Amino acid sequence: MTLHIAHLPHYSRLQLVVRMVAGVWYIMLPHALPLAVLAVVSVVLMPVAWVAILFSGSYPKALFAYEVGLLSWQMRVNARLLNLVDGYPAFGLQATDAHVALVIPIPHHLNRGHLLLKLLLGWAYCGIPHGAVLLLRGMVGLVVMTLAFCTVLVAGHYPQAWHAFMVSTLRHSLAVRLYMSGMTDHYPAFSGRA
Repeated sequence: MTLHIAHLPHYSRLQLVVRMVAGVWYIMLPHALPLAVLAVVSVVLMPVAWVAILFSGSYPKALFAYEVGLLSWQMRVNARLLNLVDGYPAFGLQATDAHVALVIPIPHHLNRGHLLLKLLLGWAYCGIPHGAVLLLRGMVGLVVMTLAFCTVLVAGHYPQAWHAFMVSTLRHSLAVRLYMSGMTDHYPAFSGRA
């Protein structure tokens, strides 16, 4: 999995302020309804994918493409709401973005036993440790976002290391989601490097 969120050479102070004041209204709300409906469809389709993996050892291509499209859309929205890039996120499962790119290659084979182990005990050996780390990263992320907001507001620049930390946190969360949903057999790295 590759998640790239561009670090821009200059960030718009105006867009930053508008996102912070009204981002919920003009970004979150228009995207929330279609994303919520698509997420419900995803939850309904996930057991279908699991059954297919158990019988064939592979994730159905159409369902995999659907999940990747949904995750890409969510990453485009998150990148704006977290002030990692400027601009407005594109709508749709097939949309592209100049600043946000997510590539998830479909695995040729998935281990059936590994899927059963994830379904039965994944919460214990993956969910709990990664959840704890992501909780800590999220708390640090709130501080980083606040400092970055002030820095962009004053200097028009988002510090590279802070940007990298926020992107790696999104990448870490996404890797856990991919693993737990059965889209990969690769146990997620705690570093957020995928």
